[in-house]
Amino acid sequence: FVQMHLTAYPAANGATGLTYVSDVFDAKKNRTQRLSDDIVLKGSAADAWSLVDDKAVEAIAARSADDLAAFLSNTPEAVAAASAPPTVAAGSAEPRERLEASKARQDLVRDSVELQVAVAAARFHEQAHDVAIARERLLPLAERTLRASRASYEANRTDFLTVLNSLRGFLRARLETDQSLATLYRARADLDRALGELPSALKEEKQP
Repeated sequence: FVQMHLTAYPAANGATGLTYVSDVFDAKKNRTQRLSDDIVLKGSAADAWSLVDDKAVEAIAARSADDLAAFLSNTPEAVAAASAPPTVAAGSAEPRERLEASKARQDLVRDSVELQVAVAAARFHEQAHDVAIARERLLPLAERTLRASRASYEANRTDFLTVLNSLRGFLRARLETDQSLATLYRARADLDRALGELPSALKEEKQP
């Protein structure tokens, strides 16, 4: 079986990189090979995952499928099977080739779906982490700063401009928290779609 990990990151010259790492395991769950490759996406953003669209997912899926196929075709078992004399009766090669081609297409579709799920899950967990930081650290800190500046103003230890700056910082922190939460909901919807499930919000609406 194969385990795949994806990473989106800022690259050189204002671009964004998308890298995959695939670990190939044997039947005893021992890792036999590690494959990795990357593609470069145009543009950059604070959230690198926001630039990873369907085209990028398809491109990295095709790259990973090609790399995996190249590796599997050069394993000792594959080389031995390729060099072994044919054991099937004449006339059955064409149906067998069609079957193998069909299986290869199914494997490619499966790998592409798994990759889309991996991308959506990574984006969801990363955004959940951002929401947790905003709720547990940034917003409480801005609120404490606002309270402290208010108390100092009421005690004539600071001016009103300091209070306004603290209020501005608090409102900005609350807006960023709400934006992070909205992005989290979109990431969850993308993950549900990749898994072939009904979005969570629609599930709740269908409940009696």
